[in-house]
Amino acid sequence: MVLAEPARKSLERNAWNVFSLNGDDWTEVRRACDDLSYAEIARACTEAAKAAILTDRRDLSTKQIQAALEERQAIRQQ
Repeated sequence: MVLAEPARKSLERNAWNVFSLNGDDWTEVRRACDDLSYAEIARACTEAAKAAILTDRRDLSTKQIQAALEERQAIRQQ
């Protein structure tokens, strides 16, 4: 199941849309979404945004989103 586009739209629509999205490697983000539910993808996006807020950043990169998604994948496999 590939849900990268809904995750991207969710990220853009939510309250933390004050972030600039940097990077264009959505292919890797899509791969990281494989087998995750929409809720898990939304949680990963929230975690990426939270990390940015806690470090006073106003931007998110596709690499940061991908890393958060991969963390969700790792949690699922435990």
